Amino acid sequence: MPDPIGLTALDRLTIDECGNLRAVPRGIGKLGELRELTIGGLFELQEMPDLIGLTSLGSLTMKWCVELRALPRGIGKLGALRELTLWGLDELQEMQDLIGLTAMGSLTIGDCSKLRALPRRIGELGALKQLMLWGLDELQEMPDTIGRMTALKHLTLWKETHDTTGVNHAPVAAAKAVYFGGPAGGHAVHRSPHCAA
Repeated sequence: MPDPIGLTALDRLTIDECGNLRAVPRGIGKLGELRELTIGGLFELQEMPDLIGLTSLGSLTMKWCVELRALPRGIGKLGALRELTLWGLDELQEMQDLIGLTAMGSLTIGDCSKLRALPRRIGELGALKQLMLWGLDELQEMPDTIGRMTALKHLTLWKETHDTTGVNHAPVAAAKAVYFGGPAGGHAVHRSPHCAA
């Protein structure tokens, strides 16, 4: 794949269904005007370049990169990022600190079957309104700091292989809807009358 470093005005980039692509050009991390980046279906990809130069990035989606073992360096310093989706990253076992994502309103992590823990300081993401955790079968507890999410409105935790009774359900007082579930059924543990159906 050619390096897009010269595309200085590029604001949206999608790399999808390139099953044999093993490396993403390092120049992607220097596209300062990029606002939306989607990386998907790169089944041979094992690492990503540093993204710290994406100072305008508002949306990042990484999906079905089944060999990717770590998130890109600098991801926790993308101050403009509003939406982060991580899905189908089978080899991802841990995440770095995301405390620098001060504008992020939505975080979705799904089908990352080996992810053992969330970042301990995730509760300090003061702008986060929606948190969805789906199919994280190795996740055993929620960070204690999650109870500090004063802006959080929707929290969903769904585990595929077993129910969530072994997971530490940290209270989220501000949430309008909190749902825990699995294949045998789920339950809403808190629901505000102001939360739309």
